[in-house]
Amino acid sequence: MSVLTRSPTGEITLSPKGADEMIMARLKKGHQGSHTLQEQVNLFSKEGLRTLVVARRDIQEEELEAFLQEYEAAAMSLTDRAGMIAAACEKMEVALDLVGCTAVEDRLQDQAPETIEFLKSAGINFWLLTGDKKDTAISIGVACNILKIENDNIFIVGQSLEEVSQSIEEQSVKTAREGGAGEAERALVIEGSALVHALTDTLGDQFLALAQSCATVLCCRVSPLQKAQVVQLVQVKTKKICLGVGDGANDVSMIQMANVGVGIIGKEGTQATRASDYALPDFKGLRRLLAVHGRYSYLRLTELILFSFYKNIAFIMVVFWFGFQSAWSGKSIYEDSIMACFNLFFTSLPPLFLGIFEKDIEDRHALAFPKLYQTVQQGLYYNPKTIFAWSVAGLWHSLIVYYSLYFMFGLEELVDFRTMSLTFSTTIILLVLCKVSLITRYWTFVTVTGIILSIVLYLLLMAGIVYVGFFYGGAGGVMFSDPRLYLALAFVIVTSLLPDYSLKFYLRQTRPADWQIIQETFSKQRNPTDEEEEGLLNSVRGRKYGTS
Repeated sequence: MSVLTRSPTGEITLSPKGADEMIMARLKKGHQGSHTLQEQVNLFSKEGLRTLVVARRDIQEEELEAFLQEYEAAAMSLTDRAGMIAAACEKMEVALDLVGCTAVEDRLQDQAPETIEFLKSAGINFWLLTGDKKDTAISIGVACNILKIENDNIFIVGQSLEEVSQSIEEQSVKTAREGGAGEAERALVIEGSALVHALTDTLGDQFLALAQSCATVLCCRVSPLQKAQVVQLVQVKTKKICLGVGDGANDVSMIQMANVGVGIIGKEGTQATRASDYALPDFKGLRRLLAVHGRYSYLRLTELILFSFYKNIAFIMVVFWFGFQSAWSGKSIYEDSIMACFNLFFTSLPPLFLGIFEKDIEDRHALAFPKLYQTVQQGLYYNPKTIFAWSVAGLWHSLIVYYSLYFMFGLEELVDFRTMSLTFSTTIILLVLCKVSLITRYWTFVTVTGIILSIVLYLLLMAGIVYVGFFYGGAGGVMFSDPRLYLALAFVIVTSLLPDYSLKFYLRQTRPADWQIIQETFSKQRNPTDEEEEGLLNSVRGRKYGTS
């Protein structure tokens, strides 16, 4: 970045500052002191300090006017505007006089290394994209637990396409020869000058394949545009979900390119937070954002969507089975107002509260076991298998409802269609509400109220339909006076949900999921002390369990 200033005496000065490689290349030829300054910058970088080099150049009035004319023409250009502006500025940033360098200690935020270690344990891969020098970036990476300096890390070097290609090929052969040894801790380090060529269509696939064989990727001396290009490469080639985290204006393009952007509120302004999807006051908030809120949201939305599929399949398929008896006349087995209110009132509150309050374990336990987050990455709760299972459950329950009532009452005996209609609607609505009770993992007062209120709303509407005389007058008395109704309700609900309950019980006893192990461990002791809870946590950590 460069600044043009005019002093009170009329002197015009260009003051650029930037990375040492960029500024050193633009100094006057044979400039004295550049070698000494470069050694000092390297020393600062090894100590983990963030460095910048400052230069200056006196500008003549004629040169300034020529630059302004060229710059204004480039700014108004309709084609390649950015390239023309960069070319105009490039002409000014030449033959510079060296001023010096700056070295600033960029302290890590509180609990940053612990947070990174937690997220790595959760199965999240880290790509560190920074504008710092390689030595500075490595020092920061080691301090953050992103990489370990003693490991056999991979370095991609080169200034041309051929050099970078050769470096990637050599490292790929070396990695293949080692057979993935050390993959769990190995890191790939590449500078911006080499990354320019590694991101091209020619080398993009090779570079990404090599990067995926490493636990961490460290890109240093990269520009904001290169950060966005790296994110785009990973998204397009791997089809993975990318989370972009940054705290400065130079991270905006990366945050916007990522699937989910998180801005950290820091001392570098609020540009990153304004461009992000989520804003956090500190880096350690990522643990709770992902392991608690992210995991809970995934669980809640999954159950909300799957239950919505199930209840509509179970409700509508009863009409389909009735078509065999009605000769496909188009007659619905439900009263119109019940069909209209099924999703609007009778079964809307339980899944709504399920999507708001549902959780399997306490948040403090989710933070204690980062591997639980892998259920989100693996999509264990929402996938074609679970969608098919819930669809089959809806189909099975509709069959039980229709043919149980059919054989128990007999359609030839139910000559009163109004009584038959209310019997079917009452049975299917109660079955759906019992199903949501079976899948609920976390009971609250609001959850219980939602189920009870749904039943009350149905009874109120049915009272208006039956007793007030809007529709189906007299059908309620016939239906509720028949003891077979209550027998049918009990038979249908038990027959429908018994396989569901039996399967849940069998899987919990023989192949318990991680959250079930944790849930049962802590359910035995409701209010443990800090020492007791730590002992329970250690006992669970000592067990071998999966991630299902």
